[in-house]
Amino acid sequence: MRDNASRLVPFLFIFSGMSSLILEIVWTKQMILTFGMTAAGVATVLTAFMAGLSLGSYVLGKFGNRFKNPLTVYGKLELIIGVYALLLPWFFDFITQFFIYLVQGEQYSFFVQSIIRFILSFSVLIIPTTLMGGTLPVLSAYYIRSEEKFGKSLGLLYSANTSGAVLGTLISGFLLLEYLGSFKTTIFAACFNFIICGAAYVISYHERVSGARGRLEKTRRVEQGPQSERAHSRSLSPTQKAVLICAFLSGFAALSLEVIWARMLVLSIGSSTYAFTTILVSFLIGIAGGSYVISKWVDRFRQPLLALAGLQIGIGILSLLLLPLFEFLPIILDVLKILHNYEWLPFTLTAFAISFLVLLGPTLFMGATFPLVGRFVAVGNVDQSAGIGLVYSTNTIGSIFGSFTGGFLLIPLVGVKYAVFITVLANFLASFIMILSDKQRSWKSYLLLSGLVIFMAVNFTIVGKWDALLHRGLMGIQGAEIRSTVDQAQKALVEREVQTLYVKEGIQSTVAVIKDLTSDIMALKIDGKTVASSHYQDMRVQKMLGHLPMLLAKKGQKALVVGLGTGMTFGALGLYPQLQTTCIELEAAVIGAAEYFSEYNNAAVSPKPHTKIVIDDGRNYILKLSGTVDIITMDPIHPWVAGAASLFSRDHFMVCLDKLSPGGIMCLWAPLYQLDPVDYKTMVRSFVDVFPHSQIWYTNTDAILIGSNRPIHVDVARIQNILQNEIIRQDLAQVNLDSLESILISYWANRTELLKFVGNVPLNDDDLPILEYNVPRHRFKKTIHTSLYILNQIRSPQYKNIELLTANQIEKLNTLYQSEGLAIKGKILFFAGNHLPAKKYFKQAIDLSPSQSDYKYFLGASCNRLGKDAAAAGKPEAAILDFEEAVSYLPDDLDVHYNLGVAYNNAGRFKKELRENIWLVQHQPLLSAGHLALADTYVRFDMFSEALRHYEKAVYLNPSLKTAELATRMKTLEQRLLKKIGIPGL
Repeated sequence: MRDNASRLVPFLFIFSGMSSLILEIVWTKQMILTFGMTAAGVATVLTAFMAGLSLGSYVLGKFGNRFKNPLTVYGKLELIIGVYALLLPWFFDFITQFFIYLVQGEQYSFFVQSIIRFILSFSVLIIPTTLMGGTLPVLSAYYIRSEEKFGKSLGLLYSANTSGAVLGTLISGFLLLEYLGSFKTTIFAACFNFIICGAAYVISYHERVSGARGRLEKTRRVEQGPQSERAHSRSLSPTQKAVLICAFLSGFAALSLEVIWARMLVLSIGSSTYAFTTILVSFLIGIAGGSYVISKWVDRFRQPLLALAGLQIGIGILSLLLLPLFEFLPIILDVLKILHNYEWLPFTLTAFAISFLVLLGPTLFMGATFPLVGRFVAVGNVDQSAGIGLVYSTNTIGSIFGSFTGGFLLIPLVGVKYAVFITVLANFLASFIMILSDKQRSWKSYLLLSGLVIFMAVNFTIVGKWDALLHRGLMGIQGAEIRSTVDQAQKALVEREVQTLYVKEGIQSTVAVIKDLTSDIMALKIDGKTVASSHYQDMRVQKMLGHLPMLLAKKGQKALVVGLGTGMTFGALGLYPQLQTTCIELEAAVIGAAEYFSEYNNAAVSPKPHTKIVIDDGRNYILKLSGTVDIITMDPIHPWVAGAASLFSRDHFMVCLDKLSPGGIMCLWAPLYQLDPVDYKTMVRSFVDVFPHSQIWYTNTDAILIGSNRPIHVDVARIQNILQNEIIRQDLAQVNLDSLESILISYWANRTELLKFVGNVPLNDDDLPILEYNVPRHRFKKTIHTSLYILNQIRSPQYKNIELLTANQIEKLNTLYQSEGLAIKGKILFFAGNHLPAKKYFKQAIDLSPSQSDYKYFLGASCNRLGKDAAAAGKPEAAILDFEEAVSYLPDDLDVHYNLGVAYNNAGRFKKELRENIWLVQHQPLLSAGHLALADTYVRFDMFSEALRHYEKAVYLNPSLKTAELATRMKTLEQRLLKKIGIPGL
């Protein structure tokens, strides 16, 4: 019988799991900052961590039953972990400096760098992780008192520890790191280690005084095979060794599937830090639940090997059945965004609920595996603690191999669908081994195997190809307008016509290039998020990030570009042959994607003697850089994406400042969207706090921060000289920046004005990464108009401080400054959705500066939006006026012409509709909606052969049009045809 004090032990293990997971998350984040966010860097850190756990469970497990008082030993383990955790930040500082010393300026191979990372990671983490790994077998030696309830006790401990891991993941991911930062979070976790230590000693003292604690009672043996195999011995029977193989394969499959599922889920729920927290919590809840549930029955199984085989088969079958479900998640979640009015918290809770429900089945079976395996291996041996340690160690080693295989080999080589198939083969192999090892096997075993073979054959045949773009990349497509109702949202998602140009499941991310046929715009998508496109606004900032630092730098010999993207920034700098330019890209698959943007990026990825692309983490590459460079330009992914906020960190900016040559230029993309005013000011302040000389330049939906270690001199002669280069001037002309005035007018504020702008908002640094946790909460919000409004408050005519401008140039700039001010007011209203007053300001701006195509674009877009609103309100004539005006400003815009054709149809102006639809098909022959509209118009004019030809073309381009709606169209065509030939009754 247990006393009340010993019943508290599982609760101690809950807090132990919580503390361990918090420390693991903190340590992983800190080491990634040193070793980089590449798959190799992250895998190295995780491998070192899990290797320590495996070593600790194996080594300390051997001594668990030899300790006189395992509970006090457990307390000491927790105490040492806590003390070491408090010292570890200083160790991290040391290995960072040592790592830089080892690799700086050296061209080590991938293999050598990985070895260095592993040795340094393992040397720092070996002590605490070994102790963490030893807690389960040591505590089991205390807590498990009867073989009759061995499995139940082990299951409860494992479930308790995993439940603590759930709690630790939640509070660190949603609270601690955001509000306390890494160092204080470490202190928080260490305090729990100390509390656990104290509680363990108190319980031990209570038992010693009361005499309640006895040594482990071996009341009976569990009948599992011949007595010769169950004899009390330290050696394992062949059957137990087979079960250990099952433990290895189960761990392998579990971690491989976790990596694969995470890749698939982020395409739907996003890749913010909260998304990864949600996925991990969902996974761990299933593990904890499965362990707890199985603990009720694990000691009663008459055929434990058959039960173990059934669990492995269940994991495999459920994992395969999930594949089709993953393809529906994007539409489900997009609809839910609308239902929740784009609120972050309801969407996050919904995403968690969906992730939990999706992963619950297989993870329950995964969690149920460990207690069953642990009981079979440990019961019957004198050293049962060693048996538990051996099982845990073997399972963890399998997890290491699974994580590596899933992320490095399976996903890049065969894609996620077949990665799942190959991974679950490990589960099925484990089940096969268990059935063959079961000397009590019966017809049930053979039935299980037969069903498994049939299921695999059927499933492999009928499960369709996994669509890595999730319904042709619809999620997050730039410019997609999802309305305020569910029906309209579904219609927008289903009917949006896109052409898939490129898909690659890389080691880091899933990369795709799609073309929106309704706007003729190509978009680069990484993990479901549009990160760049050929849209005018995107192109303008991408090209400015390349040309602007070159226009401002005192010299231009060496340049670094962080982030390849579409290649436009890298390609812009590649136009300067005297400049040795290196582009650092995290995901190799992006290189193939950038080739599709060659028309816009000056063939950036084509081999050139003065440019090169390096696959590495941008921050880590700069940290390892030997010497200095003249230009660093950064176009990272948005800071709401997990890990990206570290590139907007004050600590990173300090490293960049150190790597700049005298007068060198740092150039940073500073998006105005998906950032609330405080977060935007935090980003700006973190930058200007480091660079003693700073500026901000503006372009539509983005700004560009410029920093230097010397005063930044805007050299008019240098800019004019560069603009004389015809190739460079043409590249700038694509985004209306081919004149001195159009460039200088983008310069909005200097450092003094920026310091007044940011005030005392908090800084974003490595210890307290505010942006990583704040920014995702605004990813669904329209914030451009707010950010632009507050930034406009510090806008001033900076050109008046520039020397050597002629009177004519100043006069042009004065006019342009006035028109730009009107256009900014128009853009604020435009992005806020107030298109009618915005239209007025854009017209006034054009009156002052007729040559500014930027203003014409926004005026045309405003008219187009007003036309849509009029059409929705049932005012076709008003819609026509707006769309016709939009066409006058955007004569090549497909969407405007399509909308105008629809408006003509609604107003009964079929001849004009015919004209628009012919134009649409001629300019975009791949747009099925254009062919469908043209066919409808031909039917009205009794041009049946032409109508049929375009109906067929529409269906060919979009097979999903084979619906009742198309059948109705064909019926209309048939009736008009019969009527024309005089057979109206048929």
